[in-house]
Amino acid sequence: QSRMFDKRAPRIARGDHAVHASIDTLRKDLGIAVETALGLGLDPVIARSALTVLDAAAQDGRGGDSDTTLVRRYLGTSAP
Repeated sequence: QSRMFDKRAPRIARGDHAVHASIDTLRKDLGIAVETALGLGLDPVIARSALTVLDAAAQDGRGGDSDTTLVRRYLGTSAP
């Protein structure tokens, strides 16, 4: 199982979206990872897809929000 999932899933279920990791921070870190992979001749397909989701959230003005709010994209705005 994933440590990240173990920490975030209970918070998402409770509707606790206190910022522990912002969307902007994850965008920055994942962007570095994607650029590094591309520079090594690798195609980080899943990471690029995740970065697209993070970019869209930031463009919607939610860059400072908790990464846990991204669940709403898939479960709808009424999700916890």
